[in-house]
Amino acid sequence: MEAIAYLPKWTVHECEVMGGAYHVAATYDEQPEHCTSCGCGERLYRHGTRRQIYMDAPVHRRKTFIQVKRGRFRCRRCGGTFMQPLPDMDDAHRMTVRCRDYIAEQSLIRPNTHVADTIGVDEKVVRQVFQKHSGNFEADHLRDLRAPRILGIGTLQIGPRLRAILTDVEASEPIEVLSSRSGNSLGQFLRQLPGREKTEFVIIEMFKPHRDAVNVAMPQAAVVVDKGHAIRFVDDLVATGKSCRAELSNNNSTFNVEVALDIAEAFKGIWKLRTAKTAKDALGDWRGSVPEDLYRLFQPAISATKKLEVEILNYFEFRRLAHASKETWKQTARFKTYINTGLSFDTIRQKALIDKKRGRKPEVAVRRKSQKLGMMEQCECCERLFDQRIVSTHHIVPLSEGGGEEADNRLRLCPNCHRLEAEKWFGGNGYLKKSSERAVAK
Repeated sequence: MEAIAYLPKWTVHECEVMGGAYHVAATYDEQPEHCTSCGCGERLYRHGTRRQIYMDAPVHRRKTFIQVKRGRFRCRRCGGTFMQPLPDMDDAHRMTVRCRDYIAEQSLIRPNTHVADTIGVDEKVVRQVFQKHSGNFEADHLRDLRAPRILGIGTLQIGPRLRAILTDVEASEPIEVLSSRSGNSLGQFLRQLPGREKTEFVIIEMFKPHRDAVNVAMPQAAVVVDKGHAIRFVDDLVATGKSCRAELSNNNSTFNVEVALDIAEAFKGIWKLRTAKTAKDALGDWRGSVPEDLYRLFQPAISATKKLEVEILNYFEFRRLAHASKETWKQTARFKTYINTGLSFDTIRQKALIDKKRGRKPEVAVRRKSQKLGMMEQCECCERLFDQRIVSTHHIVPLSEGGGEEADNRLRLCPNCHRLEAEKWFGGNGYLKKSSERAVAK
């Protein structure tokens, strides 16, 4: 039965299961040596006992209650009485210290109601424990805060406002959540960020104020537009057009969904090109291809691609950062687990920032991920990362048909994509179809 409690210096007298929960009767072995009031250690005597029930962390997925037979003592010198000290118990919440720590840990990753139901306490207790646990959060957070080598900046609506979320892409961890998405808020934070001069790349959404703030605070960093956000931005415009057809239509024509979808697909195709030069030409052609009756719908994307053209083209110069889009979006999605819980912005921020990869040192995570990425190569078809040893070169125009080794005639493909290119998409004239057609067109 002692194994049930797992507490040193305690004696377990009885343990039984009632109502699906463990009920443990135990006593603490050490007796007090000094009076808690006057400090006298020679004139203490037992003055009765009291039975108290403490909550414990779940054991074998069962709620656990410990009934303690606690001694009461009186001091002959000062006449004061006091209860037997229990260092393993938190008297303020009537639970074990390990139960309190368990609540503090679980409240970071699970809703408060779930934690309260698992332990068998009121949700208010869970909130109180979390607030005490996070009381020193700001000081510890500011002490450890450093600018990463690759910084990702995303946006998410928490409550009534849009918030900026900053991510260490290599460590796959959020480093800060700002109360506002504005460029002024971001610029103020970046100017005070320790180690900002060491940041090499910044991944941003298609939002000009963020670009301006980064250029001022981190002039040495290369700013790259997030491919995933750019594509979602255009897709959202098409979705808006579908829901507002009447407003977007003019007197002579109607909103053509198929044309709008073709324009969006053409925009996605730009990101599959291989060089910044061809991407720049394609981007200009895309802007010019938008028909007059749809110009109003795509105007935000056209304007953004003009203002952020340099940052968009940087994506093609630094293609190895293609994974950064997924990491930034992953950290943004993490916050969605907290949004609908009814918590305040400050609580959501603390939960998400504290809830990191506990047990692993950040520098170790960065080093391991950097080593892994350094040994991987991106497939130019599916755009996933693979071990360099299994990525092979595919010739668009076969060497046997007169194709050369120039860059425009080669694709680096993973085994699966290479098989599809060779078997499924091989035309009767010896040339590849579908995805390879775009490569030939370049």
